[in-house]
Amino acid sequence: MTTLNGEMRSRHGDNTRSTGGTHYRGAMLCAEIQALIAIMRQNSKWALVPGYGYGEDELPEDQLLEEFKILRRNIFLWKDWTTRDPLTYLGPFLEVIRSVDTSGPITGMALSTLHRVLSQGFFSADTPGAAVAMHQIADAVAHCRFEETD
Repeated sequence: MTTLNGEMRSRHGDNTRSTGGTHYRGAMLCAEIQALIAIMRQNSKWALVPGYGYGEDELPEDQLLEEFKILRRNIFLWKDWTTRDPLTYLGPFLEVIRSVDTSGPITGMALSTLHRVLSQGFFSADTPGAAVAMHQIADAVAHCRFEETD
């Protein structure tokens, strides 16, 4: 809710804050997904595009890209991020970090997204699944590799 002097004030119950409201979180995460997909499309593994020799039904399905498409579709349907398991929206980024198929720039972008999500306070210790999510984040970051680029 905006006050008379233009400041954003939290409204208890709908999770609206100046930098952490539902709409902001969804828009920020959607932008991160778009940026990551754009970097992935620069890699020859994910560069196949309909209209360039492949029809829609002839394209091979890639699990990483499919997970991001599903996540992007669902983001704005979520109303209360405080009850959303963080792995629901961090899972695809963690898979990119763990994947041996992703190049250094792709892995770097996924790591940057994790940093943004954590620094923006998308979830707290009280969020259901937060402890498991932090363990998964630590595991993915500790074991990530920067493969050479093409």
